[in-house]
Amino acid sequence: MKLLLQLFAMILLVLPAQHLIRGIIGGIQGKGYSFAILGLSNIVVIIGSIGSILISFVLFHKLKEH
Repeated sequence: MKLLLQLFAMILLVLPAQHLIRGIIGGIQGKGYSFAILGLSNIVVIIGSIGSILISFVLFHKLKEH
């Protein structure tokens, strides 16, 4: 069970972080900032990504305690 939670925490960390980095790099290269997924606005995706990253940190912290 602990392994599955670690895997879930890793997914919650890596996928949103990767999406944010790709959006920022596109903006730096002059292609415009594009974070939108499934038609959602940029701000919703950014807040959701940051929330997912924070949840993954909490999961890692809880798993480390046990």
